[in-house]
Amino acid sequence: MTHFDEYDQDLGRRRPKRDRQPLVTPPPRQFWDGAHAICPYCQGKALLVQFKDPGYPYARDWGQVWACPCPAKAYVGVHRGTNIPLGRLADADLRNARRAAHAAFDPLWQRRADRGQQQILARTDEYRKLARALGIPARECHIGWFDVEQCERVTHYAASTDFEALA
Repeated sequence: MTHFDEYDQDLGRRRPKRDRQPLVTPPPRQFWDGAHAICPYCQGKALLVQFKDPGYPYARDWGQVWACPCPAKAYVGVHRGTNIPLGRLADADLRNARRAAHAAFDPLWQRRADRGQQQILARTDEYRKLARALGIPARECHIGWFDVEQCERVTHYAASTDFEALA
């Protein structure tokens, strides 16, 4: 049974569809104090901003973001329907490193999903393999939590992975 199939224990029936959202894992304490995202560049508390607020980093509405007014101009989006950050706040260099890491790593699990394996299982399995390769616990293997060096290691890992073995 997945978290989408949970039954309401008090009512003995399925939870309403609107309540069946994926579980969100908050970032580690050094990036999230439970109420505010913490900037890794100045250690200050970031501000939760939305479209048209001062400090909003996008020209159009992409939803709420945590943004820090420090010189690093770090920001990160939030999980839909929450104020929980998608990862640690990132400056331009880290955002570029994350994009490169995802561009290299995501095809590993997407190819398996394209071949019939459920997407969530393929993705979870590939993240477990990545965690082993990086020498970190699987629960801490989240590209949004990585620094530039870890993102570069992800890119190298993906480049050294044999696509034919993924069938």
